[in-house]
Amino acid sequence: MKQTAVEYLIDKLLIYDCISVPKDFWYEYLKVIEQAKEMEKEQIIDAFDRFELERFTSGVKYYKETYGK
Repeated sequence: MKQTAVEYLIDKLLIYDCISVPKDFWYEYLKVIEQAKEMEKEQIIDAFDRFELERFTSGVKYYKETYGK
Protein backbone atom coordinates (compact mmCIF):
# COMPACT_ATOMS: atom_id res chain seq x y z
CA MET A 1 0.00 0.00 0.00
CA LYS A 2 1.28 3.46 -0.85
CA GLN A 3 1.95 6.05 1.79
CA THR A 4 1.00 9.70 1.39
CA ALA A 5 3.56 12.44 1.99
CA VAL A 6 1.81 13.46 5.21
CA GLU A 7 1.81 9.87 6.49
CA TYR A 8 5.52 9.58 5.73
CA LEU A 9 6.23 12.82 7.59
CA ILE A 10 4.15 11.71 10.56
CA ASP A 11 6.03 8.41 10.77
CA LYS A 12 9.36 10.22 10.80
CA LEU A 13 8.25 12.89 13.29
CA LEU A 14 6.76 10.39 15.70
CA ILE A 15 10.06 8.54 15.92
CA TYR A 16 11.81 11.67 17.19
CA ASP A 17 8.96 13.53 18.87
CA CYS A 18 7.82 10.73 21.20
CA ILE A 19 10.54 11.82 23.55
CA SER A 20 10.47 15.58 23.04
CA VAL A 21 6.72 16.38 23.05
CA PRO A 22 5.40 16.88 26.59
CA LYS A 23 2.44 14.67 27.50
CA ASP A 24 0.27 17.78 27.99
CA PHE A 25 0.54 18.54 24.26
CA TRP A 26 -0.01 15.04 22.83
CA TYR A 27 -3.75 15.51 22.38
CA GLU A 28 -3.25 18.70 20.35
CA TYR A 29 -0.32 17.16 18.49
CA LEU A 30 -2.39 14.14 17.42
CA LYS A 31 -5.32 16.39 16.51
CA VAL A 32 -3.13 18.41 14.14
CA ILE A 33 -1.80 15.20 12.60
CA GLU A 34 -5.33 13.98 11.87
CA GLN A 35 -6.28 17.35 10.39
CA ALA A 36 -3.24 17.25 8.08
CA LYS A 37 -4.10 13.72 6.93
CA GLU A 38 -7.69 14.73 6.18
CA MET A 39 -6.56 17.83 4.27
CA GLU A 40 -4.20 15.77 2.12
CA LYS A 41 -6.90 13.19 1.47
CA GLU A 42 -9.25 15.94 0.25
CA GLN A 43 -6.52 17.39 -1.98
CA ILE A 44 -5.85 14.00 -3.58
CA ILE A 45 -9.56 13.42 -4.19
CA ASP A 46 -10.07 16.93 -5.60
CA ALA A 47 -7.06 16.60 -7.92
CA PHE A 48 -8.32 13.27 -9.19
CA ASP A 49 -11.82 14.61 -9.79
CA ARG A 50 -10.38 17.47 -11.83
CA PHE A 51 -8.44 15.17 -14.13
CA GLU A 52 -10.84 12.18 -14.12
CA LEU A 53 -8.49 9.28 -14.60
CA GLU A 54 -10.20 6.57 -16.64
CA ARG A 55 -9.28 3.65 -14.39
CA PHE A 56 -11.35 4.90 -11.46
CA THR A 57 -14.85 6.32 -11.32
CA SER A 58 -14.22 8.91 -8.62
CA GLY A 59 -11.54 10.55 -6.55
CA VAL A 60 -12.82 8.82 -3.41
CA LYS A 61 -12.50 5.39 -5.04
CA TYR A 62 -9.02 6.27 -6.34
CA TYR A 63 -7.89 7.38 -2.87
CA LYS A 64 -9.28 4.28 -1.16
CA GLU A 65 -7.76 1.89 -3.70
CA THR A 66 -4.41 3.67 -3.79
CA TYR A 67 -3.94 4.53 -0.13
CA GLY A 68 -6.28 2.02 1.50
CA LYS A 69 -8.16 4.46 3.70
